[in-house]
Amino acid sequence: MERYFIKDKNLIVYEYKIPLKNAKKTVVYQFSDVHLTEYDNLSPDGERAFAIYQSPRWENMRKYYANAHREPFEAEQKIPPLEHFKNLVSLAKTGDAFIMAGDILDVVSGANLRAFEGVLNGVKTPYIYVCGNHEPSAELPDGFIAKNPVQKIELDDFNILGFNNEDRIISKSQLDFLKSEFQTNKKVIISMHVPILCKSNCEKVESLGEYFRLNNSDSTAETLEFIDVINKNSDKILMVTCGHLHFNYESSLDSGIPQIISSQGITGSINKYIIGDL
Repeated sequence: MERYFIKDKNLIVYEYKIPLKNAKKTVVYQFSDVHLTEYDNLSPDGERAFAIYQSPRWENMRKYYANAHREPFEAEQKIPPLEHFKNLVSLAKTGDAFIMAGDILDVVSGANLRAFEGVLNGVKTPYIYVCGNHEPSAELPDGFIAKNPVQKIELDDFNILGFNNEDRIISKSQLDFLKSEFQTNKKVIISMHVPILCKSNCEKVESLGEYFRLNNSDSTAETLEFIDVINKNSDKILMVTCGHLHFNYESSLDSGIPQIISSQGITGSINKYIIGDL
């Protein structure tokens, strides 16, 4: 992994090279945890009051996470979340596809949805947007992309699969969808918000508490089987991408699949994956 800065966009880029034999070079971006906390002239009083209350709390939280994990937090990282979101999308849409791995919105509100749609309006690059714990799919309006429990982008040499796991649960329909995707020989990237606890990240992730991992003491049978199916099909998976932890972190699932967690988009952090025959 290489980290570099794009100063004119106030972005921190974590770049990964993912080998895929006999595949053309493909660029996929991923970011998460922007926590848009907006209000506008259409906002009712309660929505406006909450945004005014919540914004300084996230100012402090993003500084806390950056300092706790020794990530940059200078003037470039302190710009408003909506400005970061615009910059993140501006870079991400230059790739072949991009992934928004949850918590783009801090809460599901009219102003946050309008801000989101204003930035994404006209973007032609295919993207996946999976729900995080701050944007429950049940609260999203019908037709909104992140409301879909599963999403899929088909690229020439691999597919990207997105799964909502905002409540740390995988449903039977999501499990069945994953199994069906493994009936083909095409490689996949799996994306979701909450990461999987495994041997290689146990010391780091387990210490954060059950809220920060998919598999925990009360996991459903379908959720545990979902993880098992992923590990049993390691030869078909390029990587698993997640967010939620607010720091950049790479580990390997028990079958050796890379699991790459993006840092907080609220400081302008974004992952770039260069995939192909390198």
